[in-house]
Amino acid sequence: MAIDLDPRLTFDTFVVGPSNRLALAATKRAAESPGTSYNPLFLYSASGLGKSHILAAVAHYSARNRPDNMSGRSG
Repeated sequence: MAIDLDPRLTFDTFVVGPSNRLALAATKRAAESPGTSYNPLFLYSASGLGKSHILAAVAHYSARNRPDNMSGRSG
């Protein structure tokens, strides 16, 4: 299973503000240490506030730093 990620949706392009600093910090930590911090990671907010962007950023991070986990296979 291939996943096409929008190359624009990364941590570097995520707009950080007072209302989403914690979400960004938690998501980065979860991406850097999968299964140890913020496990499970739960993001909740109104529509249009960056949930899809930040989750795509996690996928980009994983693809770049943990390519063995991006095969699309489970278990």
